[in-house]
Amino acid sequence: MVGDTNLFLQDKGEEEGEDVLQVQVAEAEIMIAEEGARGKGMGWEAMCIMLWYGAKKLGINLFEAKIKVSKCSAQSLFIRLLRQVLLFTRCLC
Repeated sequence: MVGDTNLFLQDKGEEEGEDVLQVQVAEAEIMIAEEGARGKGMGWEAMCIMLWYGAKKLGINLFEAKIKVSKCSAQSLFIRLLRQVLLFTRCLC
């Protein structure tokens, strides 16, 4: 094992007019502990699988990520993921 990914689940209600919409929210987290395993795409693959599982199997419709300013590699990973999601969403329209 070189690291782990996590989804921390929470329910949030959003008011829209008189209705309250239930929003399934998950904070996504990844950690590659083994220095020799970093930069090889394992984090990308693991996070893609985890986000797919959260969306398809758990019904998550909003993901959050908290990233330290000093973690450039994590920032670029989540920016790449966001671009992929936007491209995928655009293809579905």
